[in-house]
Amino acid sequence: MSSLIKQGWAGKINLIYIDPPFFTGSDFTIRTKIGDERIEKEPSIIEERAYKDTWSGGIASYLKYMYERLVLMRELLAENGSIYVHLDWHVGHYVKVMMDEIFGENNFQSEIYWKRTTAR
Repeated sequence: MSSLIKQGWAGKINLIYIDPPFFTGSDFTIRTKIGDERIEKEPSIIEERAYKDTWSGGIASYLKYMYERLVLMRELLAENGSIYVHLDWHVGHYVKVMMDEIFGENNFQSEIYWKRTTAR
């Protein structure tokens, strides 16, 4: 994102959508079923980087990770732009307060909730 700022995109992005890690504390593997056989694959190096959701420094390291990125996104976002951040109950409340600090609490519009069709 910092490269986009250097390229002159600061204040020019109208919409940002991110789906960051949810701070689940899980490492994800890929599972698929072919016929009656179930195949499980450990993530490759690229996938592990993308899907590893464990944080050795706990919540503080996760929030630092998010803060650094949200500050850059604020620089990229146009004055009338919108940002959508897809999170769940693990950290949504922490990130909401952080976003109030970065974007201004008066800029918050609403939350979008997913209606689940199956019970947890």
